[in-house]
Amino acid sequence: MKKNIHFMLALNLVLSVNLAFGQTSVYHEIPLTIRSNIIFISLTVNNQPAKFIVDTGASVSLVDKEQAAKYDFVCFKTFGSGEINSLAGINSLLPTSGVRLTYDYIKLKKSRFYGSNFEPLHEYFSKRNIHVLGIVGADFLIRNNAVIDYKNKKLILNM
Repeated sequence: MKKNIHFMLALNLVLSVNLAFGQTSVYHEIPLTIRSNIIFISLTVNNQPAKFIVDTGASVSLVDKEQAAKYDFVCFKTFGSGEINSLAGINSLLPTSGVRLTYDYIKLKKSRFYGSNFEPLHEYFSKRNIHVLGIVGADFLIRNNAVIDYKNKKLILNM
């Protein structure tokens, strides 16, 4: 009960500071699903439902480059796009275009996603009947002023 009150007081303080400086905030709560200590959120990508892992340790947000056609976005295969160290070893980071996220018909702030190889993740999650399109990383969470409420299983975005 005390933690809940502290959380609400902190949220009220942020809102009060924003209002004092003439800023208005809109909060959106996205339910979290937690399985085997892995946090998932369900979003819509270009009008199609998609599941993402919430990974606060990932510096960038990723989408499965092999799902580009199905979800109507583009991965640019440019030389020197960058690399990331992942479960599959070192993988290329491919810039994307057209990854439009919504939740409950609310357009989320534009965030940069990179296309990458998700084959090792698909192998792991397919055994558990989970399909994952991408990873929401710290870049997305920071850009949307996110708060993870583990107790109530929700991601709160301050947009």
